[in-house]
Amino acid sequence: IVKPLKADAGFYFNLDATGLVVISDQGDSLGEEYTFALLSEYILSEHPGKAIVTNVSTSSLIDDLAARYASPVIKTRIGEKYIIERMRSIGGVLAGEGSGGAVLPEFLCGFDGIASMGMILQMLAKRQTSISETVASFPQYSIKKDFVRCPVHLFHPVLRRISEIFSANTLDLTDGVKVFFQSGWLHIRPSRNEPV
Repeated sequence: IVKPLKADAGFYFNLDATGLVVISDQGDSLGEEYTFALLSEYILSEHPGKAIVTNVSTSSLIDDLAARYASPVIKTRIGEKYIIERMRSIGGVLAGEGSGGAVLPEFLCGFDGIASMGMILQMLAKRQTSISETVASFPQYSIKKDFVRCPVHLFHPVLRRISEIFSANTLDLTDGVKVFFQSGWLHIRPSRNEPV
């Protein structure tokens, strides 16, 4: 509906309006990962050198965007609670994750899709640009999210074995096992909500 209406953007929220997905002026659904990326790029352009917080499973796009502004990216375990706690403890200017959720501490210390939408609209108005032009300036990454059912009693043995198999690689054990490769990374972690 965005493109036929010649709208600048479209937005859809999850049920409690804590997460947001942006639709470009071309009518493309950008996916949840781009909400935090758009916010990161804009907020850091306004506050270069300031820290942002995300989880260890959020796209490397965030690291690249933060590097443009010499801003550190602090990584936490997955979960709104961990991200907000870390943001508050370091005085970060933004926190969020690839789920479309973001925290704008100037407004609220909680995931707020409506404030995120407002900030993205402010960026468009201030810069006189489009979502598609902004996203075209971003490095391109692909991401695949999937799950495998695993009995709870096997979580830790499986993670230990993965750590052993990839012991020659750089590992991040903040939340499960994140294995770094030259061309990207793989993150394996148990869900805290179900046996996957």
